[in-house]
Amino acid sequence: MKIRLLLFFCCLIWACHSPKGQQSSIKKEQSIHKFDSVNKEYLDRDSVKLNGDISMMSSFKATTVKLGKPDSIITPDYNNVSQSYKEVEFKYCHFKGVLFEKYQDSLVFRSINLSKSPGWFLSYKRRKLSSNTTIGDFKKLFPNSIENNELHGTSMDKNQWIRIAASQDVSDTAWVFLFDRDSGKLKTIEFWIDD
Repeated sequence: MKIRLLLFFCCLIWACHSPKGQQSSIKKEQSIHKFDSVNKEYLDRDSVKLNGDISMMSSFKATTVKLGKPDSIITPDYNNVSQSYKEVEFKYCHFKGVLFEKYQDSLVFRSINLSKSPGWFLSYKRRKLSSNTTIGDFKKLFPNSIENNELHGTSMDKNQWIRIAASQDVSDTAWVFLFDRDSGKLKTIEFWIDD
């Protein structure tokens, strides 16, 4: 009786470790990986423009023609910079509440504080993302992301932070939208870069 019971358990263990069982679990892992490797809703950086005509990556010269002279160009303390577009030295270039990283003649958009940039906006799919944009407006553009991507932090009682992927591929690079909880209006837009 003990021998039969032992043989039964050995056959059971052998069946669980057979290649057919392994193939099944590999297929499940691959299908799960495929599902997780694509963002259904995202805001492609190349499709976004500042004030309707300035690309998120543009030349310094072309941008100053449209926006005027920058308010300031500052060399950051690189020990306190957690992320940057390129892993080379750069400067922060400020235009009326808009922050760019400046690499020689290239500018890379990083953020806009809409309270310091009255009338300014980011455009996407013929829509303006401005200080007049509400959570309801935003939800029409990104219905799934607004429900599933709220970031929590120290100011969550005053602000609602919403993260939107920056590409169809899954990465940590993303747009972050800060809404005032009381008014429901957009205050800040940041571009977070995967480091």
